[in-house]
Amino acid sequence: PERPWYPWVPHFVNVYKILSCIPVPSKDMGLLADCERIFGSTDIYKLLDVPKDASPTAIKKAYRRLSLLMHPDRVNAVQKQAATQKFQVLSKVYVLLSDSEKRAVYDETGCVDDDEDLSNNKDWDAYWRIIFPNITVADIDRFMLTYRGSPEEIEDLKKRYEEHEGDFDAISECLIGYQFDEEDRYREILNDLIAKEEIEAYPKFTKEPKKKRNARRDRFLAEAKEVADSGAMEDLAMALSKRQRAREESFNSLIDNIEARYCKPKKKKVTK
Repeated sequence: PERPWYPWVPHFVNVYKILSCIPVPSKDMGLLADCERIFGSTDIYKLLDVPKDASPTAIKKAYRRLSLLMHPDRVNAVQKQAATQKFQVLSKVYVLLSDSEKRAVYDETGCVDDDEDLSNNKDWDAYWRIIFPNITVADIDRFMLTYRGSPEEIEDLKKRYEEHEGDFDAISECLIGYQFDEEDRYREILNDLIAKEEIEAYPKFTKEPKKKRNARRDRFLAEAKEVADSGAMEDLAMALSKRQRAREESFNSLIDNIEARYCKPKKKKVTK
């Protein structure tokens, strides 16, 4: 005989209660919303360009590489705000994936608990310097030298070109390390990719008016002059050092949190 359906009712009720307790990320706020808005994806593994089963070491290595490319202190004034947002989101993703419990929840549900560790009020630049204490501005510059002309740069340029359908005004705002005097080199790379049929020849790129390109040049020259006049480029290393000291006190709580989560306490020696 067929089993009656009603014994299953309590089971379905329990499932409903469990599902109702799973946090659903807001469309307007939170880490996943920021990932979608800034990077075009809520797949945080895709953001770091690592597989889902990546080891903590591989995740840290990927975070280091991308954070060097996106660090706000490395870009020009025009890109500063966009780079800061990317850097903050990238750092939050790393914090999440460094926490085994949070990572397990994300892997199972695709949801993120936006707690205090992922707050926008944290000093993510100082956090980065705790994770990579020996990295200096000179290291970032050297890294950028290896990035220029590399397969990684070409792939990034290709992605931005396709994302914005060849609009160089938009590309200039989001391409890592963009400089107007490098634009001829970017165009040469893209024309080569078009010839190989790896990307589409968008009219915004192939038929860009000279007036528009000149306006972009003037905008970047004006921004560069503004930075120079403000003295912002006088001594970047000293400025970074002063800023770190000024923020040290307010950042102590985050340091304590990191130590509590990820640092094993040393065994105390017993003295007689």
